[in-house]
Amino acid sequence: MPAPTPLPSPGLAPAAASPLAPLRPLLRQRRLHSAQELRGLSDGSPVLCCGIVTLCQQPQTAKGVIFVSLEDETGVVQVIVYLKLSTVPCAGCAASV
Repeated sequence: MPAPTPLPSPGLAPAAASPLAPLRPLLRQRRLHSAQELRGLSDGSPVLCCGIVTLCQQPQTAKGVIFVSLEDETGVVQVIVYLKLSTVPCAGCAASV
């Protein structure tokens, strides 16, 4: 029996393999930035973006903060979510606490 093919690591998947790639025209219409487009913006700029959550962490030492990695066809965005501002709980974070 052949060995299973490993899945690509986050940040290393080819752009064509991203499920978001065919949706990019629609995402642009909705003014959602890609990870690559965010690189050219100033820190603190308000933006809208989307991606596949590849990592969600809420370390015990980070009181009231969740760290999320979003991946799209152009790269990875690191997001800091302050629980005081969040209205949606991060279900994946319960396992990483």
